[in-house]
Amino acid sequence: MPFAPSQTAAARRNHRRAPDGYRDGVSADCEVVICDDQEGFRRTVAIVLGLDDGVAVVGEAADGEEAIRLARELQPDVLLLDIAMPVMDGLEALPAIREASPDTRVVMLTGLASEAIRERALAAGATLFIEKGTDIATLARRVREVCASG
Repeated sequence: MPFAPSQTAAARRNHRRAPDGYRDGVSADCEVVICDDQEGFRRTVAIVLGLDDGVAVVGEAADGEEAIRLARELQPDVLLLDIAMPVMDGLEALPAIREASPDTRVVMLTGLASEAIRERALAAGATLFIEKGTDIATLARRVREVCASG
């Protein structure tokens, strides 16, 4: 059964099964999708976020097109989005992600840290901009704060 974008992630949790390889049947306050073209980076972030019982990483994407698809299908609370990726970069994907999942808060997590790019991302609907290289504990705390703000 498809869900209207206005439904919250909490309301959907009781009605869907997590994709293979992700937590299923675990109640979490915050569902996260990670989009980055570097698989090792995605896995590291997923492991760290997974240490918090209130956070469930429900999917990973390697480019903007996959992020749009997962945002539409999973309607996560938070989507961590890199900018520099093949196929479709994060800034190109951001408007479509916002359209596909209006309640999802998009956190740009990127190594491209110029003020102009940050301003462009925030103007396009990103909730927060975090530079890669931020220590992992701070990243996890910031994701949790974004979850709590929704």
